[in-house]
Amino acid sequence: MIFDSIVNSPLPTKRMSHSMSGVAAVLLCAGMGARLRPLTDSVAKPLAPILNTPLLYWNIAALSDSGIGTLVANVYTKSHQFELAAAKLREKFGIGLILVHERSLSGPAGGLVECASAVSDVECYAVVSGDAFTQLNFVELLDTYRSSGADMAIVVTRVLDTDRFGVVQLRGDDVVGIEDWTVATPAGAFVNCGIYVISPKVLSWLNPSGVAGSYDFKHVIPTLLSRGCSIRAYQTTAYWDDVGTVDSLRRANLWALSSDMASRVATSVPIGDGRLWVQGTRAIGRGVILKDDALVGAGAIVGDDVVLSNSVVGTWAKIGVGARLSDSLIMPGAVVPPGSIIHGKVVT
Repeated sequence: MIFDSIVNSPLPTKRMSHSMSGVAAVLLCAGMGARLRPLTDSVAKPLAPILNTPLLYWNIAALSDSGIGTLVANVYTKSHQFELAAAKLREKFGIGLILVHERSLSGPAGGLVECASAVSDVECYAVVSGDAFTQLNFVELLDTYRSSGADMAIVVTRVLDTDRFGVVQLRGDDVVGIEDWTVATPAGAFVNCGIYVISPKVLSWLNPSGVAGSYDFKHVIPTLLSRGCSIRAYQTTAYWDDVGTVDSLRRANLWALSSDMASRVATSVPIGDGRLWVQGTRAIGRGVILKDDALVGAGAIVGDDVVLSNSVVGTWAKIGVGARLSDSLIMPGAVVPPGSIIHGKVVT
């Protein structure tokens, strides 16, 4: 039921409309999602819900709004879920998503090579990691890439917890290397966001068979630099997070709730000190108190005298009488017992 409620969510409403010719978007969706368990025991990581809408749908909406008409995704784990999602996107929203089934996990750069073989005659590929949640302006990214004349662009941002990411070495806007985190890496260094623009010429030089195990961009970048390729960094301050852990999923949901994203998938009702964003049919009990914005998914039941503050309630979830929720994510189908006090948690 959890997967069905997520994949049947509506696509976020359009925010912009552009025309972008010569670009194919590649979504890297083949990862196992081990760090996001127990959610990924039943749902593929790129389908994890943000405001009860799959992360994949948010990325597809952003790419489609940017005018990119060709969308390709590599899949491996729970590939049948992506087949159902692709069918929903085609039937309900008229969006085509080409799926490339990998026979074995080849790593992010290996997945890109597999996907590129399914699309030809393009000027460049916009590549987005399946766990990247961002408000990046893809039109601006592609325009900057084209005007720079670079062979490849990498989206980078500054983060404090650099130990989870590849650290990008820059000279101005030129990428001169990439390395894993070490104890000497300063907080606030530029890290790789897992979003790229790459030309077919450069893509033809990638060789997954030359690396044992996972073929990653940390292998690609040194190879391209040694060949004299120009790799430019696109520095962004737009919101970005990799939805790789349970807490980062909670963090992404609460950020989305505080932004304009809720208005794209729900309608609001002013109550008390906040706005209650609602989706579809739901049951809201008497005496519910809203201390800050909250969102309640379709089919959810919120009992009498519940207190909601900065929280997202999943589809078909049940919140018991008198429960108090703050800064929390209640996953689809989860049950919160009566009188519970939930703060800063993910309830599955």
